[in-house]
Amino acid sequence: MKNFVLFVYLCIVCFGSGAFGQTGKYDIIVGGHKVGEFTTGKIEKGDTIVYKLQSKASVHLFVETTITYHLTSIYVKEKLIESTNKTYKNGDLHSSTTVKWSNGQYTIIKNGHTTTLDSPITFTSAALYFSEPSGVNRVFSESAGFYNKIEKNDTDNYSVINADNHHVSHYTYEDGTPTKVEIEHHLFDFTLMKNN
Repeated sequence: MKNFVLFVYLCIVCFGSGAFGQTGKYDIIVGGHKVGEFTTGKIEKGDTIVYKLQSKASVHLFVETTITYHLTSIYVKEKLIESTNKTYKNGDLHSSTTVKWSNGQYTIIKNGHTTTLDSPITFTSAALYFSEPSGVNRVFSESAGFYNKIEKNDTDNYSVINADNHHVSHYTYEDGTPTKVEIEHHLFDFTLMKNN
């Protein structure tokens, strides 16, 4: 266990220096204009996979607003063990979700509200940026704390339907990674365009 904790710590520290094995960069587009960047990282060692997603965008929501997003997800033996997601608005914490596997169940804490889930989580939103969800019909959202439905539209194109508000995100894949993600959001719609 001590080695596992050390490995995860090193993965998180090294991500800041660009040491993740697989990485991606996306431009965040709103209304045809680039408003920020979204980065993805994945590292594997033995049975452990660590995903890290980060973004920063400045948008005009009545006033100029800077939104930052941080997500770290840790899998062991193809099962989610822990994830932490935080979103900040102008530097202040806006939302926070943690998911942790312990004693045969997940404890999910979203903005202070706790729920549990008994069955193992094997595919999450972070994984969507590194593997095409072929044959997958649902994805667990680390930020929302629940499962969303996935539908395959045609070759290399999938829709993720939010179980709460029914907003739809469209993922277009090339060689197993998304090149374009169109996200429907309650405040504004935006697109992630791969730029590397």
